[in-house]
Amino acid sequence: MTLTNFGICKTNGREVRRSALESGKPASLTGAQAAVNRYADLGYVQIKLYSSLNPEFVPGIVKTAHARGLRVSGHIPNGMIASQFVEDGADEIQHINFIFLNFLATKVKDTRTPERFTAVGDNAAKLDLQSKEGIAKFRKFVEEAADLVVS
Repeated sequence: MTLTNFGICKTNGREVRRSALESGKPASLTGAQAAVNRYADLGYVQIKLYSSLNPEFVPGIVKTAHARGLRVSGHIPNGMIASQFVEDGADEIQHINFIFLNFLATKVKDTRTPERFTAVGDNAAKLDLQSKEGIAKFRKFVEEAADLVVS
Protein backbone atom coordinates (compact mmCIF):
# COMPACT_ATOMS: atom_id res chain seq x y z
CA MET A 1 0.00 0.00 0.00
CA THR A 2 1.45 3.32 -1.03
CA LEU A 3 0.28 6.25 1.02
CA THR A 4 0.57 9.52 -0.78
CA ASN A 5 -0.33 13.03 0.25
CA PHE A 6 -2.95 14.10 -2.28
CA GLY A 7 -2.67 17.74 -1.34
CA ILE A 8 -2.86 20.47 1.19
CA CYS A 9 -4.76 23.62 0.32
CA LYS A 10 -6.25 26.61 2.08
CA THR A 11 -10.03 26.85 2.40
CA ASN A 12 -11.57 29.80 4.20
CA GLY A 13 -8.20 30.57 5.75
CA ARG A 14 -7.64 27.07 7.15
CA GLU A 15 -5.46 24.27 5.90
CA VAL A 16 -7.37 21.36 4.39
CA ARG A 17 -5.55 18.07 3.97
CA ARG A 18 -6.50 15.31 1.58
CA SER A 19 -4.78 11.97 1.21
CA ALA A 20 -4.67 9.23 -1.40
CA LEU A 21 -4.58 5.45 -1.17
CA GLU A 22 -3.26 3.44 -4.04
CA SER A 23 -1.89 -0.01 -4.44
CA GLY A 24 0.10 -1.55 -7.25
CA LYS A 25 0.11 -4.91 -5.48
CA PRO A 26 -2.48 -6.68 -3.34
CA ALA A 27 -2.49 -5.28 0.17
CA SER A 28 -4.69 -5.94 3.16
CA LEU A 29 -7.91 -4.20 4.00
CA THR A 30 -6.57 -3.90 7.55
CA GLY A 31 -3.59 -1.95 6.22
CA ALA A 32 -5.84 0.30 4.17
CA GLN A 33 -8.07 0.99 7.18
CA ALA A 34 -5.00 1.72 9.33
CA ALA A 35 -3.91 4.26 6.70
CA VAL A 36 -7.34 5.91 6.78
CA ASN A 37 -7.14 6.14 10.58
CA ARG A 38 -3.62 7.57 10.36
CA TYR A 39 -4.76 10.28 7.97
CA ALA A 40 -7.80 11.06 10.13
CA ASP A 41 -5.49 11.43 13.14
CA LEU A 42 -3.36 13.87 11.12
CA GLY A 43 -6.39 16.04 10.36
CA TYR A 44 -7.05 15.05 6.78
CA VAL A 45 -10.63 15.47 5.52
CA GLN A 46 -10.69 13.23 2.47
CA ILE A 47 -9.25 9.99 1.14
CA LYS A 48 -8.74 9.62 -2.62
CA LEU A 49 -8.79 6.13 -4.10
CA TYR A 50 -7.07 5.13 -7.34
CA SER A 51 -7.75 2.63 -10.11
CA SER A 52 -4.95 0.39 -8.85
CA LEU A 53 -6.66 -0.22 -5.50
CA ASN A 54 -8.23 -3.64 -4.89
CA PRO A 55 -11.98 -3.01 -5.39
CA GLU A 56 -12.79 -5.42 -2.55
CA PHE A 57 -11.27 -2.88 -0.14
CA VAL A 58 -13.63 -0.04 -1.07
CA PRO A 59 -16.54 -0.84 1.30
CA GLY A 60 -14.20 -1.24 4.28
CA ILE A 61 -12.26 1.91 3.45
CA VAL A 62 -15.48 3.90 3.05
CA LYS A 63 -16.88 2.57 6.32
CA THR A 64 -13.70 3.47 8.21
CA ALA A 65 -13.38 6.88 6.55
CA HIS A 66 -17.00 7.83 7.19
CA ALA A 67 -16.76 6.67 10.81
CA ARG A 68 -13.83 9.10 11.19
CA GLY A 69 -15.65 11.94 9.39
CA LEU A 70 -13.62 11.75 6.17
CA ARG A 71 -15.02 11.91 2.66
CA VAL A 72 -14.03 9.28 0.08
CA SER A 73 -13.34 10.23 -3.51
CA GLY A 74 -11.31 9.05 -6.42
CA HIS A 75 -10.95 7.05 -9.56
CA ILE A 76 -13.00 3.90 -9.90
CA PRO A 77 -10.81 0.90 -8.97
CA ASN A 78 -10.14 -1.48 -11.86
CA GLY A 79 -12.77 -4.22 -11.81
CA MET A 80 -15.55 -1.90 -10.55
CA ILE A 81 -17.94 0.41 -12.33
CA ALA A 82 -19.08 3.81 -11.11
CA SER A 83 -22.45 2.55 -9.87
CA GLN A 84 -20.69 -0.01 -7.63
CA PHE A 85 -18.39 2.73 -6.28
CA VAL A 86 -21.49 4.78 -5.45
CA GLU A 87 -23.24 1.78 -3.88
CA ASP A 88 -20.16 1.22 -1.71
CA GLY A 89 -20.57 4.76 -0.34
CA ALA A 90 -18.09 6.95 -2.22
CA ASP A 91 -18.80 10.66 -1.93
CA GLU A 92 -17.11 11.86 -5.10
CA ILE A 93 -15.78 10.57 -8.41
CA GLN A 94 -12.81 12.23 -10.06
CA HIS A 95 -13.00 12.58 -13.83
CA ILE A 96 -16.14 12.27 -15.94
CA ASN A 97 -14.62 9.45 -18.00
CA PHE A 98 -15.30 7.09 -15.08
CA ILE A 99 -19.02 7.88 -15.40
CA PHE A 100 -18.92 6.96 -19.09
CA LEU A 101 -16.99 3.78 -18.25
CA ASN A 102 -19.94 2.73 -16.10
CA PHE A 103 -21.79 2.12 -19.38
CA LEU A 104 -18.79 0.74 -21.28
CA ALA A 105 -17.69 -1.97 -18.84
CA THR A 106 -17.73 -4.69 -21.48
CA LYS A 107 -15.51 -2.64 -23.79
CA VAL A 108 -12.68 -1.72 -21.39
CA LYS A 109 -10.43 -4.47 -20.07
CA ASP A 110 -8.26 -2.42 -17.71
CA THR A 111 -9.07 1.05 -16.38
CA ARG A 112 -5.48 1.52 -15.21
CA THR A 113 -4.38 2.08 -18.81
CA PRO A 114 -4.99 4.87 -21.35
CA GLU A 115 -7.93 2.77 -22.58
CA ARG A 116 -9.97 4.50 -19.86
CA PHE A 117 -9.76 7.61 -22.07
CA THR A 118 -9.68 6.16 -25.59
CA ALA A 119 -12.70 3.90 -25.04
CA VAL A 120 -14.76 6.89 -23.94
CA GLY A 121 -13.66 8.85 -27.01
CA ASP A 122 -14.46 5.93 -29.29
CA ASN A 123 -17.80 5.01 -27.75
CA ALA A 124 -19.44 7.89 -25.84
CA ALA A 125 -21.48 9.08 -28.82
CA LYS A 126 -22.75 5.53 -29.31
CA LEU A 127 -24.30 5.24 -25.83
CA ASP A 128 -27.96 4.38 -26.07
CA LEU A 129 -29.80 7.19 -24.34
CA GLN A 130 -32.85 7.03 -26.60
CA SER A 131 -34.38 3.61 -25.96
CA LYS A 132 -36.45 2.87 -22.85
CA GLU A 133 -33.76 0.46 -21.64
CA GLY A 134 -30.95 2.97 -22.22
CA ILE A 135 -32.84 5.78 -20.50
CA ALA A 136 -33.78 3.52 -17.57
CA LYS A 137 -30.16 2.44 -17.09
CA PHE A 138 -28.90 6.04 -17.13
CA ARG A 139 -31.73 7.28 -14.88
CA LYS A 140 -31.01 4.52 -12.34
CA PHE A 141 -27.36 5.58 -12.15
CA VAL A 142 -28.28 9.27 -11.76
CA GLU A 143 -30.78 8.47 -8.97
CA GLU A 144 -28.21 6.36 -7.12
CA ALA A 145 -25.60 9.08 -7.47
CA ALA A 146 -27.89 12.02 -6.61
CA ASP A 147 -25.62 13.36 -3.85
CA LEU A 148 -22.35 12.45 -5.54
CA VAL A 149 -19.87 15.09 -6.65
CA VAL A 150 -18.08 14.50 -9.96
CA SER A 151 -14.96 16.60 -10.36
